[in-house]
Amino acid sequence: MPYLTLSKRFECSVARRYFNPKWTLEQNSRVFGAESTAELGEGRNYIVYFAFEGPVDPATGMIRELSLIKERLRETLLTRYDHHYLNADTVPFSQSEIQPTPENVAIWMLAQARELFDHDAVKPVVCHLTDAPGSEATAYVSGRVERHRWFGPFPLLLAKDKIGFFQVRVTMDGAPDPETGMIVPEAMVWPEIEMGLRENFETDFPMRGSQETVLRLWSFLQKRWSPVRLKFTLSDSSVIEWDGDRFNMGIREVFSATHRLFDPAHSVYENQLKFGKCHRYHGHQFMVEPTVETVQISEDILRDFREYVLTRLSSVQGRILDQTILKGTPATCEAFNLYLWTLFGDHTHLKLRRLRLWETTNNRFTLRTL
Repeated sequence: MPYLTLSKRFECSVARRYFNPKWTLEQNSRVFGAESTAELGEGRNYIVYFAFEGPVDPATGMIRELSLIKERLRETLLTRYDHHYLNADTVPFSQSEIQPTPENVAIWMLAQARELFDHDAVKPVVCHLTDAPGSEATAYVSGRVERHRWFGPFPLLLAKDKIGFFQVRVTMDGAPDPETGMIVPEAMVWPEIEMGLRENFETDFPMRGSQETVLRLWSFLQKRWSPVRLKFTLSDSSVIEWDGDRFNMGIREVFSATHRLFDPAHSVYENQLKFGKCHRYHGHQFMVEPTVETVQISEDILRDFREYVLTRLSSVQGRILDQTILKGTPATCEAFNLYLWTLFGDHTHLKLRRLRLWETTNNRFTLRTL
């Protein structure tokens, strides 16, 4: 049985400043750049995902009603972070020399969120924070912390001599440095990687799905910075991941379906109390991203996998879920994602590793193998 999580997305606006009072102004400027000089910090529009794990309630078919998660997390995000200057208003950054870097903010947001679910069977296990376009950090309940940076777009040679684009996300991991709050010295490392990537790829266009391109970039980065993972997004919404050991390949597609959450053993009023507005028929333009493990990647493998995904999605496009494929069970996204797992899990030579289903931009359900 694959491992199931649900993710809830939030936004909040903050100000924060990087500054170490033990250092000179010159040293702060050298390490933190312009972010050390802003008197009341620089503004950021955070996008935060909390991922939750827990048992599915057989009475509702859900891990937990997302509106309840949203309401409880307001205490963490809106009260402590949203429209605040973190260095002055938000613990622990206001009471210590802990720098409000994306790594540290993700660590503390996750810790504070877990306090809110301390006596609950459903608990947050991951906090993923985007603090600016292309700049991300992830904290896990295991203690692992990752820093991500997107680079690009870079030109990409498509079929019939057409030009597309790709972006690459470089992931580092480790414990944030106590003095800088960073896993890597960003003011030095990110510009060096950017320059190296442009020197390698702006004049020598890689082929879409080129295994050589991925391995060449991995070799270039490993010489100095030791990333733990690369993620490529291509202009046709396909995704390639490489961790130095195996390739994962994903295809992102959209489709529409309708459903309602309704228990026929109860009245309309009781269903409204139980499921809220979801007791009425409504629809979504779902987005799905099945990701498979493959020993190699190529243009042909990407094309064949996309055709495989589109063929199977045609069987759910436009369906009324609670009257067809989920008839007799609560037509929740948890149940729907399990159905899609079986739908995408019968490929003859590609092993399904992860399946993400977006009900909306804010609500995501993920199945993965452990």
